[in-house]
Amino acid sequence: MSSAQASASLSIRSQCPDHLSTPVVADVEVALDDLPQNHCAFVRRVDGSSEDSDRLKVMGICIGRRVQLIKKGDPMIVRVLGSRLGISARLGHRVIVASCEAPECQTSPHAAKDSHA
Repeated sequence: MSSAQASASLSIRSQCPDHLSTPVVADVEVALDDLPQNHCAFVRRVDGSSEDSDRLKVMGICIGRRVQLIKKGDPMIVRVLGSRLGISARLGHRVIVASCEAPECQTSPHAAKDSHA
């Protein structure tokens, strides 16, 4: 394992919910807008321009961060660091994530409420 992979692994572990001893992250990477609604994932990379990457970082969407797709569409609603953000489908498509496969990460206690917002 390279030092970059080890660093990314540490970042992913530090973002997992407290009730998980280790993250259960899928090997398959998908664009954030392709993630099933209410599923959690970890950001693997951001494709596109540095301007797009910088815009997403300001909103808290960066490598290793745990995110949850609350609502698909344009804009899509994403939970990051406990806050809900609206981001364009264009930006969401540039965020490449790996889904968290732990049962605890597939829905949130607020999922029903969030899907109606």
